[in-house]
Amino acid sequence: MRKRLLVYVAGPYSPQEEGDIDSQMRQVEENVRRAVHTAEEVILRGHVPIIPHTHTQGYALRTNLPQTSDLYYYWDREILRRCDAILRYGHSFGADREWKWGHEFGLLCVEGANELPEGPPPLVLRPKREDGGVG
Repeated sequence: MRKRLLVYVAGPYSPQEEGDIDSQMRQVEENVRRAVHTAEEVILRGHVPIIPHTHTQGYALRTNLPQTSDLYYYWDREILRRCDAILRYGHSFGADREWKWGHEFGLLCVEGANELPEGPPPLVLRPKREDGGVG
């Protein structure tokens, strides 16, 4: 029986270019969209994605706790050590650091969903409704 892997999706999150706050937020949104698209490819291979981009997006706006990039890297490292694989789809300081950790933890390290072994059939995905809901 094929195993369903827990796959950490690593790629750029922070803006890679200078600009005003609106252009930087657009870059972050595009980076999150790219991570979600990559996660969809993981799902279609029969695995379960972990998308750190969506765990931290907007966190800074919703908490009074102190925040630094070190806090996010700590969380990411702890999540990553519980995964079976890491898929890096792009380069950034953070993604490259996570890639290094994946190797240290002995994870399967790939740079595309097609490099993952085929898992069990994907869980049943219900199409989106016209109102944006699922099912």
